[in-house]
Amino acid sequence: MPPKPRTRSQQADRRQLILDQTRRLAREAGWDAVAIRAVAQHTRLSAPSLYELFPSKGALLAAVARDRFAELAQSLASSDGDGDLGPLHRSAVSYWCFARNDPTLYDLMSDQRLELQFATGKTPAALRAGFAALMAAVTDAAREAAVELADSETMTEAWWATIRRVVSLALSRRVRRQPRHAGQLLKLVADTLTAGLRAGRFDQPTPAGGRSR
Repeated sequence: MPPKPRTRSQQADRRQLILDQTRRLAREAGWDAVAIRAVAQHTRLSAPSLYELFPSKGALLAAVARDRFAELAQSLASSDGDGDLGPLHRSAVSYWCFARNDPTLYDLMSDQRLELQFATGKTPAALRAGFAALMAAVTDAAREAAVELADSETMTEAWWATIRRVVSLALSRRVRRQPRHAGQLLKLVADTLTAGLRAGRFDQPTPAGGRSR
């Protein structure tokens, strides 16, 4: 058994090794195959050494997902450089490319049960950053349409729900598999929401009983 890491750098390296091998195992055999002992075999570490960093499979998957959400936030933020597309279209394209480049990890983020809290005071920073990047696209689109949104968080949730569903349908091959078809669907939903903003359809307050993030 490898010696227990003594420095923070060594601990960080071991943690990254475990996360990398968890991703690799999931890509090879699916998330059902991911277990502490299986990851230990891939890393050539003992199961107890993994438990020191991740007390359960749920904690391990949550860590993998958190890192991937941080990568999503960076990807969405970097999409601002394409000025030929509208804000919503840019965010949709970035979201689709991110998911398509690693569908196994996207499945973890979107469809697997995670020990992570969304839309609460305990939401991890990486998840909040991703939501903030989506909200930036929504508010930029509203500003371009000269609309002041009464509830930008709810609008962002609606936008996220829309593109998430389109992407999931495309990755699961439940829509037509023609080249660029997923991109056409995402452009359509982006154009539809943008048109609604320009028509002033989304500047009304949330009905009584609505909540704020």
